[in-house]
Amino acid sequence: RTNGDLYIASVFLALVSAVFLFASWLHLQPNFQPSLSWFKDAESRLNHHLSGLFGVSSLAWTGHLVHVAIPESRGEHVRWDNFMSVLPHPQGLTPFWAGNWAVYAQNPDTANHIFGTSEGSGEAILTFLGGFHPQTQSLWLTDMAHHHLAIAVIFIVAGHMYRTGFGIGHRMEAILEAHIPPGGALGNGHKGLFDTVNNSLHFQLGLALASVGTVCSLVAQHIYALPPYAFLANDFTTQAALYTHHQYIAGF
Repeated sequence: RTNGDLYIASVFLALVSAVFLFASWLHLQPNFQPSLSWFKDAESRLNHHLSGLFGVSSLAWTGHLVHVAIPESRGEHVRWDNFMSVLPHPQGLTPFWAGNWAVYAQNPDTANHIFGTSEGSGEAILTFLGGFHPQTQSLWLTDMAHHHLAIAVIFIVAGHMYRTGFGIGHRMEAILEAHIPPGGALGNGHKGLFDTVNNSLHFQLGLALASVGTVCSLVAQHIYALPPYAFLANDFTTQAALYTHHQYIAGF
């Protein structure tokens, strides 16, 4: 990416931040303030996070990898002026509609592929090669695209798991209440746990912080053990900075 690309992206993200800051202020106003019941609708919140946050965002990242990153690694520049005309795969969506999805894994990049050029490149966009690209020492972009597409499918389906306004799906309270040890050896089990958590924003904040902290610590370890970015394995300063950054977030 050029400095111009980074500048445009920074300006765009600054504008998005301004929109969200305005939205946060707006929702503090009496006419737009959400009710307490809105915060206690755990099933809807879970569906939203599973499907919208994890599923759709993972699908969007797959789209970026397939339509922009993989072609770029093969020497083909995709920009706003040509992204509607450049096919990520020579056969387009024909294999998808025909159910012949294995076509997207055929003819992957070779071990002699020179990153950023067409030399040694293939046509595959969704693979399961394993290991690292011999030149960049990072995970194969096509493997990551396949991984995120699978995650997207799983979480978008999981986003329909809990009962909301349609009367189908699981109820969190019913699941927890059913967890009673045989013979009552461990007391009442999970009875009342749903209300305990759902009625306490402090409890929810504690669980969220513990989860995010653990995830950040795992990211710190994985980002050097399984480098997702090209040539990151050879940039020890950046590796150390990323590790320290994520562990500090995890610690705090």
